[in-house]
Amino acid sequence: MPLSKFALKNPISILMLAIAVIVLGATSVNKLPIDVFPNITMPVVVIGTLFPGASPADVERAITYPMEKAVSAVNNVSYIQSTS
Repeated sequence: MPLSKFALKNPISILMLAIAVIVLGATSVNKLPIDVFPNITMPVVVIGTLFPGASPADVERAITYPMEKAVSAVNNVSYIQSTS
């Protein structure tokens, strides 16, 4: 209870404490070594679509082919596989 009374009586102090914690946290994150945040490359992208009532040929023509065309335009794509 004394902590809540202190917070109610001194709102400016609590605000300054919160700002100090935020500033110190931001400063600490900026000073972290780079190996803590390694570069991560995802080797696989999975795209799922639903087209209820359509035949596989319709799904391939209407969805799969345009999606493959769009994904193949992305840099460093070496392999694309799809199933309709």
